[in-house]
Amino acid sequence: MESIASGIVPGNFLKEMGVNGWSELALHTPYDYLQEPFHPRSAGSVQEDYPHLYSGHSGSVLFYYLQPQLWEDITAESTDYFLASIDERVEGPHAKQVARESKHREYKAKSREAIREDVLKAPPIESRELCVFIGLVIARSIVPFKEKLANHWKTREEGAIPRGCFGRFMTRDRLMYISRNLHFSPNDDPAAKKERAWKARPVIDALQERFAAVFTPTAAAGLRRCAPHRGSLVDS
Repeated sequence: MESIASGIVPGNFLKEMGVNGWSELALHTPYDYLQEPFHPRSAGSVQEDYPHLYSGHSGSVLFYYLQPQLWEDITAESTDYFLASIDERVEGPHAKQVARESKHREYKAKSREAIREDVLKAPPIESRELCVFIGLVIARSIVPFKEKLANHWKTREEGAIPRGCFGRFMTRDRLMYISRNLHFSPNDDPAAKKERAWKARPVIDALQERFAAVFTPTAAAGLRRCAPHRGSLVDS
């Protein structure tokens, strides 16, 4: 799976596999428990084997696989991306303001220095904020507002649209700021042009390392699962 994610496996080979299926394993290590006859078990039997599976808070499990250092690295890379794109963030609004000033004489465009100062006022992304951001993205994928993202921050009901609750955790402008700057890997790295999975490489490596530390699966097919979202909320 690592070879496929990194783009090393030729595309023609993958297309052929999609038509003909998986090839027979060249090496197979039988496990004793796989040779036993199958006996259906009740839904509650897992708690007999693991009595404390559902007790306590689940946050520690999440941060075992997604270590705190990973969150810190992501926020640092996101900040670097923000600083590297300052000129673009200044030139874009400045050009729009100049165009507006030419059409409306009463409007006064800001200087580039003033726009840059406004852009730099945004506080850097913190790892705790990033955790909240990911949580809200997951919540949106589970219970989305199909009309528009802003409905999640509504303070009153409109027809069948319930009052949003995202504002209890993060302002809309702050969430959009994080979504515009969220980055995992530097774009100027030479590997960015060669590896298809480069943008998510730090997260992939971190998860592979943590899963390998606690779980060694048998040979199995892997399927990709994506959390659905609409618009450009997550574009990195």
